[in-house]
Amino acid sequence: MVTKGTTKKKELAVLNNDFNQFKKENPQYKGLILYRTNAYYDIYAWMFWKWYRYFENGPILEYPYLEAKNLKQH
Repeated sequence: MVTKGTTKKKELAVLNNDFNQFKKENPQYKGLILYRTNAYYDIYAWMFWKWYRYFENGPILEYPYLEAKNLKQH
């Protein structure tokens, strides 16, 4: 989620740095992969401010996709 005064690229850089730091501090998770889910694109008509997500081709799409239904099994 992008906060005021920053960009998606900066937010994702922070996320990646935090994720890599976590894996470095916890070697048992070194093979862990960061995924994107369809929840990011679950947009309802009343959420008009998120319309741009349907047309995105930015850095969030670089992450492998994992369906949210698979998350419940883990």
